[in-house]
Amino acid sequence: MPARKVDLDELRRLHAEGWHRDELARHFGVDPNVITKTRRSLGLPLDAPRRSLEAHAPRKVDREEFARLDGQEGGWTLQELASHFGVSLATASRVRRELNLNREHFLRPEKIARIEAHLEDGWSFAEISRTEGVNVETLRRRYPGRAWSCRERDEHTSNVRYFAEKAAKAPYAIPANLYELRRARTA
Repeated sequence: MPARKVDLDELRRLHAEGWHRDELARHFGVDPNVITKTRRSLGLPLDAPRRSLEAHAPRKVDREEFARLDGQEGGWTLQELASHFGVSLATASRVRRELNLNREHFLRPEKIARIEAHLEDGWSFAEISRTEGVNVETLRRRYPGRAWSCRERDEHTSNVRYFAEKAAKAPYAIPANLYELRRARTA
């Protein structure tokens, strides 16, 4: 493979802009060691000057606009807000918490009805969370005192295990290994 030539003027300019050795190597399509040797031969310091802080300055989020967009009918998702303001999801989430914006409008009336039906049927918050895709903490805030107690949870677990054992011993139950053997024969 023929050696690529490094444009020295461009190298000086990019070095002054703060490009790192590996970035320069990728840009010129050469090994990073070539960049190090070329910098030495040009008398450039091996550490590039720091890039301007403007490029890495934290972005300000207009709190009023954030609250307006978040509170619109249907509301913007966290991802949409982060993209709109050019910030990370963590920053958008932090701003939402700072403004104490209520996110319960994500629970549509039909989902609330299903959750309440599940609660009436004795479902645990964990089970509702898995089924409906709602955070357990959201359920605890919205339905305080409706969570299972430790005694209820343990009793339920005990009953599930008891009935699973009884079902496995029932004369009409097909043992799992027998089912696998039958399936293997037919395949």
